[in-house]
Amino acid sequence: LKNLERTLDEILKGDARFQDGAFIRLSTRSPKDGAPYTTSLTSLYEKRLKELGKKGGTWDPNIANTKAAAAFAAQEECLRVTNGTEAMSLLLTSERTYV
Repeated sequence: LKNLERTLDEILKGDARFQDGAFIRLSTRSPKDGAPYTTSLTSLYEKRLKELGKKGGTWDPNIANTKAAAAFAAQEECLRVTNGTEAMSLLLTSERTYV
């Protein structure tokens, strides 16, 4: 597993296409239910909701659409990995990718 983690690390850090991170996926499954290594979904959600609320206009943090947009942005950020450790955390804690 450490070799796989190192390989993923090299790929993610050595390829300019992944400078902003990548989403891990196996051939037909993705670890959407995996536990992120360092990020709290709740804290990211609150951060994104606050950011959207500051935009004003229709981005009222008390409206369901704004809450949904904040939840989507937070989930997307939690699933984006930037190194092998984060990738392995998602893969090894996901029931969707467990074999």
